[in-house]
This record gives sequence, structure tokens and C-alpha cells, in this order.
Amino acid sequence: MPPLRRLALPAFIAIACLPAPAAQADTPVSTVRPTGVGLPILDDTTSLQAGDGAGLIAALREYHDSGRYRRDLETVNGAARRFLRRQLTRRSPAARRPAIVLDVDETALSNWATLSAGDFGARPVDAALADQPAPAIASTLALYRDARRRHVAVFFVTGRSPQARASTLRNLRAAGYDRGWSGAAFRPRGVDTTPFKRGARARIERRGYTILANVGDQQSDLAGGHARRAFKLPNPFYVIAGH
Repeated sequence: MPPLRRLALPAFIAIACLPAPAAQADTPVSTVRPTGVGLPILDDTTSLQAGDGAGLIAALREYHDSGRYRRDLETVNGAARRFLRRQLTRRSPAARRPAIVLDVDETALSNWATLSAGDFGARPVDAALADQPAPAIASTLALYRDARRRHVAVFFVTGRSPQARASTLRNLRAAGYDRGWSGAAFRPRGVDTTPFKRGARARIERRGYTILANVGDQQSDLAGGHARRAFKLPNPFYVIAGH
């Protein structure tokens, strides 16, 4: 699993409607400002000293339980759906074999139950995820279904290990991603997240696809281009350093 930067528990990533950082300048990133409060800013180049752990846990749970997290997810995924529809109109540049790319954890699937049960102490590892299958994030599933209705190919690109492939694909199908997607890539041991995901998207393009939208919850999901636009979902629970 790639290294995590976190407090005694993870912290919230501030999200805003901004262009991509320099490393991602070739793919504009769409996201939203956070609606949660009491959560410090953390990204994959910043670390913070441990603070009020109980207060952070309470803030994370309030953000989720209040519905703010769900609404923020819906905002970003809704923007991705609108962008996809525009890209498929005749007024947009022609897309050869249009496709979208989805991350898995905290993008296609929600690990909220596992994270909350562990007081947000770390990102779940493959074994824990296999033991407790995760439900779909509803707004991502709606994006997936919209893409498939429009004959857009869908690829999953995940930082999970190849050893988790069978359980992950089984979970995706059970959660509703049940038919029609075109491929799934799993990160080999010893390969950092950003170069792995960038390379996976490049390989999809070499197969003749145009990636219209790349959707993930980490900067490492989105860095490196190979998509017309990237969409960053909020993840208040952990940060993966992508290198």
C-alpha cells in the first residue's frame, strides 16, 4: 500500500474549484469547496502535528452523518456527468472510442464502515476490505450507469494489489457495477501510485480510447494527464502520497 500522510488519524483535504496544480496542468481538475467544518487541510506534500484526536473524529463523523459528504460527492459526480454529456455532443471535439476512468476506494466504493470502526486510524488494507465488502457511492454509480447508457467505456484503475483482484471485482459487481465495464488495473507491489495510474491511463489510450473523464478521491489518482478532465471527490479520511 502506498505511504499515507496523516495525523494520529487522517485529516480532511481542502477542495476548491481551481485549475490543476502544475504537475497536472495537462488535465484540468474539477472539485468543490468543503462543506464540513473543524477539519484541517492536508495534502500529499503536507504533514501536520497530531492535535485533538477526539475532536477530529467527531468532525469526520459529523461531516458524514450530516449528509454534507454525500452532497459534496453528488456535486462533483454531477459535474462529471454534465461534462460527459457535453463531450458527447457534436459541438465538442470528436472522441474516438470515448471512455472514463474510475478509482475504486472512496470513489466507486465507500469504506466508511471500516474506517469509522477503526476511528480513522489508517486506510483499510486489502485483507480488511475483502472481509467487509463495501457499498457503492451512489452518485458514482449514477455516473457509471449514465456512461454505459451513452456507450462510453468504463475502466477501473485502483491502488489495490493484484492479490485483491477477485474480491474487488466481486464487490464491484455486487455493488451495482455489474455489467459492461471494459477493464480493471491493479497496482503491482513496489510501484508508486501516481506513475502506475498515469501509465494505466496511457495504456488505455494506446488501445484507441479517448479518456473524457478521470474520477478519483486522491491527487495521485489524477496526476499525470491522459484525460480531458479530472474530477476530484472529497475524501476526509486519508491521504495517499503518490510520488
